[in-house]
Amino acid sequence: LFIIWQILALAFIILSFAINAQTAQDLFSPRQMNVTWLGVDFSHTKIFGGATDKIKDYFVDYCYRANQTIAEDHHRFYFPIAYKKDFTYNTSFINGINKNMDSVIIVTSKRSIPHLTTIDIKQIVAKYNFPTDLKGIGLIYMYDSMCRKGNDSGKVWMVYLNIESKEILFIQNADVELNGVSFEEQLAYPVLGMLRKSKKEFNEWSEDPKKYNLLNK
Repeated sequence: LFIIWQILALAFIILSFAINAQTAQDLFSPRQMNVTWLGVDFSHTKIFGGATDKIKDYFVDYCYRANQTIAEDHHRFYFPIAYKKDFTYNTSFINGINKNMDSVIIVTSKRSIPHLTTIDIKQIVAKYNFPTDLKGIGLIYMYDSMCRKGNDSGKVWMVYLNIESKEILFIQNADVELNGVSFEEQLAYPVLGMLRKSKKEFNEWSEDPKKYNLLNK
């Protein structure tokens, strides 16, 4: 009986750790944690300028190849270094979201680009239907917009979430310049910019995650 109580107590401790490990504070703590990189959700992207017919026709394919590059090029896209956590990579769900997107919205005037808000992101995440084999903490980037005319730039959001409950834990974003010769490279470059910002500002976020969390702003 004593052994049974010990086992139950140990199970309770492990369960409590699992629950407590899924907070914004723990994302930036030294605590060891595995995070699943789920990929870049391109399904709400807005493009200003330079959107050729080829880009419109093959945008889904471009997004798939960009996501594949980001997930496979670990030397360049350094998630474990930027976020100081262990990462596994499973982009199949987000690839499915991108594959089924209706279309990319081509915006003719930069002033009219409707950027994503935290409210939009909450609604997007709430509609995700994750498969049952995906569990734990996930990291998603949401591609907001890109300007390919004149002031080449892109905007990306990073979203930490509890995959099972779909609770969003931490949100940040980055405005970065575009770079790259091919369109796939231009799609991937803002993601690299978000990673660089994350690596640079990680210590600040760690000191006060609530302050830097855009979730409630």
